[in-house]
Amino acid sequence: MQHSTGDIPDLKSLPAPIRSLYEASFGDAVGHLFMVAAPFAVVAFVCILFIKEVPLRTSNGPSVAESEIQAGVLATSEAVDYPAYDVEGDSAQVGNRR
Repeated sequence: MQHSTGDIPDLKSLPAPIRSLYEASFGDAVGHLFMVAAPFAVVAFVCILFIKEVPLRTSNGPSVAESEIQAGVLATSEAVDYPAYDVEGDSAQVGNRR
């Protein structure tokens, strides 16, 4: 019996010995898959327990990362929410606020 289409055959049309072999093969394969997948699921669950929880943002506007504010303090000696861009001619300078 050759299945060139790759479809699963109708089990009712198979002879009894082949049908039982077919069903047992699929049953064993599914059992093996679960036995292999279970340790990975347990390891993934344990890894999830160690992930740091980060709260969601509560505002709707643009946010500035704390590191960007600290970088602004280092560059300009004053707290800056965002770098100011002054465009004069062809050169752009960052950090000069007017």
